[in-house]
Amino acid sequence: MVRAQHRLGVNPTQFCIMVQLLEYWRTPERAPFPTKQQLADRIGVSQSTIQTNMRELEKAGLVRRQGHRTASGDWGANTYHLDGLVTRLAALEPEFEEEKQKRGAATGRNAEGQAQGTVGTQKQITPAACQRQRRYRGLRP
Repeated sequence: MVRAQHRLGVNPTQFCIMVQLLEYWRTPERAPFPTKQQLADRIGVSQSTIQTNMRELEKAGLVRRQGHRTASGDWGANTYHLDGLVTRLAALEPEFEEEKQKRGAATGRNAEGQAQGTVGTQKQITPAACQRQRRYRGLRP
C-alpha cells in the first residue's frame, strides 16, 4: 500500500487515516469502527480534518462508512468498510510484481531477492568450519 499511495490518489492525511483503519481491522469478518476522535488523536489532527478527508476517501471509493445508533438513539462510532481499498490494491498487484521483476533484473536478483544463479543453493558447512566457528566464539570444540 505504501508504494501505491500516489496511484490511489490520496494525500498524506488520507493515507494516514487508511493506515490507522487497517491497524484497527483485526479480522476480515469485522470491519474497523474507531471514533473520529481516536483517529484524530492517533494522527495528530482535528476531528473536522478526519471528517473532511474521510468524505474524500468515500468519494474515491476506498472507504465506505456505515453509521450506527446507540441504544439511546444517538449516533455512535461509524463502521468503516475497506472493500474498495482492498479491490484497488488487488488491481495494482500485477504492476507491483512487474516493478519487482524490473528491479531484480537491474540488480541481478530474481523475484525472491536472491542473486541470479543461486536459486535453492545453500552454503555447505563442513565440520572443520563448525569447529573454527566454535573456537572463534570461545566455545569448546
